[in-house]
Amino acid sequence: MYRPAPPRPKKTSIVRSRTGCKLCRQRRVKCDETKPSCGACTRAGKSCEEVSPSFSFNNRTASAHRPVSRPLPHVRWQPFYQSTSPSNARVHEASEAAHNVECELFYLDYWESSCIDALGRLSHGINSILHEDNALKQSLLALAACNISRRSPEGHTNQGRLIVLPNRTHQLSSQRYYSSAVGETARTLQAKASSSPLTTLAILVLFCLMETAMGNFRGFGWHCQGIAKIIDLQLAHLPQDALGKELIAAWLASRLHMWWRRMYFTTFNLQLSQRSLLVSPQLMQVLRKIDAQKTLLVSILCESHRLKAIATLQVLSDSRVRSLATCTVDECVSLLKAEGRKLDEWHSRLDPSQLPLDVLPQPLHGRFSEIERSLLFQSYEAAINYAYYSAARIMQCTGILHSRAESGEDQEVRPGNDHAVTTSWMTVLLRTVAGLDIIECASRNTYSIGIASLLLACVLRCDDLTCGLQVQNWLQKCVDLAILEEGSFPIAQTLDAVRIVNAERAAGRDVYAIGLSEDDGGGSGKYSSYNSQRFRDFVILGRMREGGSIYSKSINLGLG
Repeated sequence: MYRPAPPRPKKTSIVRSRTGCKLCRQRRVKCDETKPSCGACTRAGKSCEEVSPSFSFNNRTASAHRPVSRPLPHVRWQPFYQSTSPSNARVHEASEAAHNVECELFYLDYWESSCIDALGRLSHGINSILHEDNALKQSLLALAACNISRRSPEGHTNQGRLIVLPNRTHQLSSQRYYSSAVGETARTLQAKASSSPLTTLAILVLFCLMETAMGNFRGFGWHCQGIAKIIDLQLAHLPQDALGKELIAAWLASRLHMWWRRMYFTTFNLQLSQRSLLVSPQLMQVLRKIDAQKTLLVSILCESHRLKAIATLQVLSDSRVRSLATCTVDECVSLLKAEGRKLDEWHSRLDPSQLPLDVLPQPLHGRFSEIERSLLFQSYEAAINYAYYSAARIMQCTGILHSRAESGEDQEVRPGNDHAVTTSWMTVLLRTVAGLDIIECASRNTYSIGIASLLLACVLRCDDLTCGLQVQNWLQKCVDLAILEEGSFPIAQTLDAVRIVNAERAAGRDVYAIGLSEDDGGGSGKYSSYNSQRFRDFVILGRMREGGSIYSKSINLGLG
């Protein structure tokens, strides 16, 4: 008797489909359509681009994920209904529709309860037009789902190692809403259908906020191009609407936030070649009309940081590197003084209710014993703005740019000495941070510069080890509370960097700049992690405390 023929072996595990990404079509191979990057593109290390109608505002790239040796456990999905009978199909469609409505209500409720504080007045303006446009609603749902995904981490084990990832269920919901909003907006613009520039601007601003949370610098750039075009065409009309002004302010703030994150971590060459961040007079007028104090302050902070970094790197680098600088040290010092005058004006406009409850001594002098004393404010916004203000003052101190004599660790703080002024402002910053609730910082700083990255930048400008150890302790508290990111910035990488800086200072070497040997474009995004960058070492520049000689070396961090 003949036995039945063995089943025909499957020639390939690739999923057959009639569609695929752009690269797979060009190579004429089957695409498995895995999102956000298919298997072929992941193996080739290429960006995975969907084949869709061109849309100038759309982010057409997705991050290529690093493959792991063993696939992580997947989220358990409810099985699709298998029956093809009309009655069962209708039941399934009705059930799916009800589920979609339930999900939308869940994310809208989360938006109202947990996202509004992070966006302030902007959220109220968007809510007023939310139900006028479905694409706007989808983009808001995407942002809400993204937010809860990153605040609800899941632990997985891979080869005995614990890996913490954003919640995959909410993450996939976010990507689904995001794709729907992008597609609908693209179709509307391509068809030249009547659409409100204000609504389109609101959609793109929400896209930018989502890319900020995901660490997608390239996608953020695409959406910024679209926003810039709308503002150029509608600048005469947008500022006449209250929401229009708020959207412009939110976009400018998100640009500054992403710029700040791009500086940590990148190469010294990129830091030296940064162009001015000054806002145009027309947009500056918009910010003043709505009294956008925070955005105006962050603009001064970031420009001061840019100038201080360029000047510091020129002092610590050779002539070949200095040739890349966009301005000389003297020009940087002059421009820093101009930013200082802007900061004086900003502070003079503060209402007394926005100032510290404790009266700060004048002239300012910081004593190490005062670091533990919290500086209290009437509101969280007032406190965070004063933290930015103190950091901007630190950036505008120029003592690091000059040679310093050998000094002991117990040297008294002297008013008038630029190093003493830096330490004094660092003390004010640390006292302000001590009065903030860490959990609230992690919740409300998602779309703005966070305390973690702010402290890292200031540690590099203040060479006092006591202050550095206070920063290290604050970051360690974040780790102990299982806070993985704050200000969309990775806590673990920040803590490791500050530890290295403190260890160098304890050994008599003051570190004033950190960077990477090769630029990675800001990383591959945080679609499946809390770190957009993967690196194991960085380069430090500094000065020996004894003798004042300049030194540089590469230090292994052991970061994954």
